[in-house]
Amino acid sequence: MTSSNAADLAEVLRLTAQQHATKARIDRLRARIDERARAEWQATGAAPSYKIRGLGTIRLDGADLDPKAVVSDRAEFASFVAEQWPTEVVATITVPADQLPAALEALDFAGVPVEESDATVREAFQGKYLGELVVEKDPAAPEGETRYYAADRKLGVIVPGLGGKPSNPHLTVAVDKDAKADAIEAALAEPVDEPRDDTTTTDAPNVVDPAFFNTDGSWKSIEHAVAHATNVQGGATTPEVEARRMLREPLNKATAEAWLDEHDPWWRNDPAGDEQRLGLGDPDEAQR
Repeated sequence: MTSSNAADLAEVLRLTAQQHATKARIDRLRARIDERARAEWQATGAAPSYKIRGLGTIRLDGADLDPKAVVSDRAEFASFVAEQWPTEVVATITVPADQLPAALEALDFAGVPVEESDATVREAFQGKYLGELVVEKDPAAPEGETRYYAADRKLGVIVPGLGGKPSNPHLTVAVDKDAKADAIEAALAEPVDEPRDDTTTTDAPNVVDPAFFNTDGSWKSIEHAVAHATNVQGGATTPEVEARRMLREPLNKATAEAWLDEHDPWWRNDPAGDEQRLGLGDPDEAQR
């Protein structure tokens, strides 16, 4: 393995870890926004939508939809449909196996006992029909309980075997097209080291020695992490900054804690404040 290949591998793994951390933080923030949006919807009755100029829109989709009809008693609903539209119901009859030939030959006249019957409404019809019904809250429901009924306005009846459920809104995050394009362009504009075929080690810029890593992929020391950040990533850093970053990485956490215990015995008193001082953000959020 060439040293340049090791650098690429290390960088891909580091960026992938950052990707997972970013997704975890996005999920956490989405859950928080979703909770607030639902509270606003319940309070105002209107589905909230938040737009940030130049970035995009976050909205609670589906909050304004009417309740949907659902089947609560399959047999009762199938019986109703069979009376109105017989061809839209499929019936399955169970008979004793030893009398199956007679049942097939003349079920209606052979006197074969029917042990079980299962009627099912055809799926295509059921989906279309349920969408045509009007679903409303049942005023006769016990106090504190929300119950729905489904009505067929054409027939003028409440359809048996059906109930209803409210819409389940979901949070939609829509990034503006230009903002997305700009972010991708900026990421692609970042310099990428050209592949090298030699086995040059840490004395050359933009190259990391495979000896920097333990067999499990962790850093051998804080100093190796600093060398990587300086020579490969081309950024200015310090051992303290790299130690703080390594606290967020399970493979490197023990090494980072040992270094900080030796060089900054008070680091455990205010880790969040130190992270902010170093411009690294909230360590708790980064790990979630």
